[in-house]
Amino acid sequence: MKAFKKVTPNRLRLFVSSTRLGGGGYPAAMTCKATHRKVTAGAISAELLPRAPYDVAYTPDRVVAGFAFDIQTGLHAFATDRASPFLTMPDSMALTPAGCDIRSRSDVGGEYLTVTITPGHEQHYADAFDGAAIYQYSNAAFKGAGTAARALRQLLILNPEEETVAEGLAAVLFEAALKAKPATAKPASSLTRTRMRRLHDLIEARFGDKLTVLEMAMEVGLSVGFFIRAFAAATGTTPHAYLLERRLSEARRSLTRPEASIADIAHACGFASQAHLTSSFRSQFGIAPAAYRTRVA
Repeated sequence: MKAFKKVTPNRLRLFVSSTRLGGGGYPAAMTCKATHRKVTAGAISAELLPRAPYDVAYTPDRVVAGFAFDIQTGLHAFATDRASPFLTMPDSMALTPAGCDIRSRSDVGGEYLTVTITPGHEQHYADAFDGAAIYQYSNAAFKGAGTAARALRQLLILNPEEETVAEGLAAVLFEAALKAKPATAKPASSLTRTRMRRLHDLIEARFGDKLTVLEMAMEVGLSVGFFIRAFAAATGTTPHAYLLERRLSEARRSLTRPEASIADIAHACGFASQAHLTSSFRSQFGIAPAAYRTRVA
């Protein structure tokens, strides 16, 4: 295992002033410029963190629920200076109890959604909450969590002033995190860390190409049918849906660069045409690429 370098007090102040949640559901400081969005309604808060590198040392003062949109890799440590590699599955949930000392870093990061509740108000939002039973986990799945997470993401991007809606969606996601369980049975267990890392590297290298499910399955040494079932069991989504999400995520990032045309962005992100990007983007985020570019300009 690798050891983290010692963190100076000045660096810790930087962490606290710019925190985000990392791979296992814990805060991390972004080391590149990126916009995050946050809404607080009642005693519950939801924050959408962009795909960005981070390095963090943090002890949360409340329970943190997290949802990962992307595959994410890096190093983390719990209550120790010794770091171990992590790989976060897409569409997976994580939970971190209050008072859990954490170090984490990733060279790339991944889009991540967090939900926290003011201590003492947890049972007002989640009947399943039992403070004594909270334990740290990551890479867990819960049916319906992805739907709630994407609806909350869309709201944070487009309509953060809709606090009542955000409050309800955040409560659904927090309760899902309390009920989620890490996948251990086959076929989910067939997607080992090594296989997922190979798949991650393939998608990152070729999401702008005509990458097929067959090529993904061959990369991890599984038949197409078994690969699709294993991926769905481990993540709650399909390989094709994840590839589309990754392309849309990159398109959304690219739209913040005014020098790139929407047609060029569509081509670079693997869409057949600007119209194809527009249709997929509107379906996922509720807004056309051109309107989104204007909104975030």
